[in-house]
Amino acid sequence: MRLEKYYFFTRNKSGCSSVYVNRESCRTRGGEMSKRYLIVIMIGLLSICLFACQQQQTMPDGYYPYDKEKVKSAIQDLSFQPKIPSYLPMETAIVVSDHFTTLETNNEALDVSFYTVDNDLLSIQMVDGQLEQEEQMTQNSTVQISGEVDGSYTENRFAQTLYWEEEGITYKLMYRNNKDSSNPMPKDKLIKVAQSFQS
Repeated sequence: MRLEKYYFFTRNKSGCSSVYVNRESCRTRGGEMSKRYLIVIMIGLLSICLFACQQQQTMPDGYYPYDKEKVKSAIQDLSFQPKIPSYLPMETAIVVSDHFTTLETNNEALDVSFYTVDNDLLSIQMVDGQLEQEEQMTQNSTVQISGEVDGSYTENRFAQTLYWEEEGITYKLMYRNNKDSSNPMPKDKLIKVAQSFQS
């Protein structure tokens, strides 16, 4: 191997001194640095791919993503912090939010409505406290949301509704089929959406 020397001269009080640098050493160090950068980039890309795959795996068949950022933006205007679903039971085209106060209990609330291209509606109400008394008295059946949380499910010819309360916040999940009200969404799908709620 041929080593080439480069001389650099500096002048000091005692005269002139020389220092040389090995070009092969510079090349070796440069190669090591390039390899390190390449490894870092590969690890970063692999992490992104693994994260994307994990997100896809956590999305069950028959459920769809939605514009979470729009919902999170609406939540920022609230004085309380409700959870939101990880996915929805239908593919949505429009998202509309409404920040309001309940009439009877005067509680702060947020309504988020998701519409499909066929105008089917899934609305989620999040109330800081209890719902209206007339809604609480509705005839319903008890369903299990989680090991510690029970919900109430009711269904009529207009809509399907699921209620539950968690950490002082009441959630109301309502679905309406615009074209065929006699063809409701399976109750288990609404319960699964409720189970997916997280901060």
